[in-house]
Amino acid sequence: MKSIVFKIKMITPTFMGGGNGRLDMIRTSGIKGMMRWWFRALAGGVVGDDLNKLKDLEGGIFGAAERKSNSSKSKFRIVLENLNLKFLQGQFDSSGFTYLGIGNVIFKYDGESRKFIPNPDKSNSAGNTLIDAESTFDVKIFFYPQVNEDDINLIAGSFYLATALGGFGLRARKCFGSWQIETCDGLDLRFNPTVYTEEGIKENINRLREIIKSKFNNRTPASQYPSLDDYQFIFSVIRTNEVNYKELLDKFGKLYRGFRICAENPQPGLPGRGIHTSDFDFLRQASSAQNCKKVVFSNYKVRNALFGLNIVYPQLGNKSLQLEHIKDKKNNDKEVLRRASPVWFSVKEINGKLNLHITLFKSQFKPDGSSVKFDGRVVEIEDYSLIEQKFIPYIKQELEDKNG
Repeated sequence: MKSIVFKIKMITPTFMGGGNGRLDMIRTSGIKGMMRWWFRALAGGVVGDDLNKLKDLEGGIFGAAERKSNSSKSKFRIVLENLNLKFLQGQFDSSGFTYLGIGNVIFKYDGESRKFIPNPDKSNSAGNTLIDAESTFDVKIFFYPQVNEDDINLIAGSFYLATALGGFGLRARKCFGSWQIETCDGLDLRFNPTVYTEEGIKENINRLREIIKSKFNNRTPASQYPSLDDYQFIFSVIRTNEVNYKELLDKFGKLYRGFRICAENPQPGLPGRGIHTSDFDFLRQASSAQNCKKVVFSNYKVRNALFGLNIVYPQLGNKSLQLEHIKDKKNNDKEVLRRASPVWFSVKEINGKLNLHITLFKSQFKPDGSSVKFDGRVVEIEDYSLIEQKFIPYIKQELEDKNG
């Protein structure tokens, strides 16, 4: 049986569970789930919005069990070897680091010490809850006999994309679970799985896309869901001078929070009493923004929805910004949809320095016939230009190594 071995180095902490809901172990199911997500994004740049084609392509590699007559088995399996896991313990000050990874389940606020501590409900008996950076392990992929060379490259490529553009486990979109392939042994591939420069990643994406393109005569990029195509896929690498992930995530978390508070005049900030976004004031129909004096509500559109829905505003009585979709017009049957963030943040190490990777998917924000509502009224959402033309340049300006 053919196999390939990726030696992995963890660049930022990973929140992934073992048994009993504990966040203390690497899970192959979590790895495979991320590989599926990035495979869909890769294939979407070719097969477009034809979900049947996408399902067939995905099922032919990852397996499908929709119907007995149309089921298929996965063409590979994953085994973890040589696990050398380190754990991050102790208390954490309120910082950009805890803001990015707070997640309600990862940390909890300890009133006595006034610090964030790992949530004991998510720790094992030793208190381990964060698998820390510098942990290492091997991901060994076994390929079943029916695979061909294209399959092998797409399977390995899906894992590579998850490391290059995303992450694994909880808060994978917010810099956590950032892994890096250090070495690759076993089989020759059509792409280089140990390259993490901007140019190298884009070249690898093109090589992987060519494999899928060869299977289809008509190629149309997807618009309804995230895909790696030339129109909706925006990728930026910010080269920093940081060598410590905590310091980088602390700085980035504060910048991220500051932008969400006031995009017109962002200042590094943290959650705190009375510190909220201008969305908050707009939705409660205030006359002006409390924490963003430059904002004008006469032409305001909600911004934070761009970073994910549903969004709960607890100071407004747990009211949510909801994406509603009418399933049945005749019976006025509605459903509330979840909108994951279209932005992924990941951290990579190049020549001893840390890079921040920002990936934006400008796919259709909401399905046809749906609307975003708050407290019964429809609200408009800002478009992706806020992220592409303001947010990314702002983060780049603040974090990029000017001598790099």
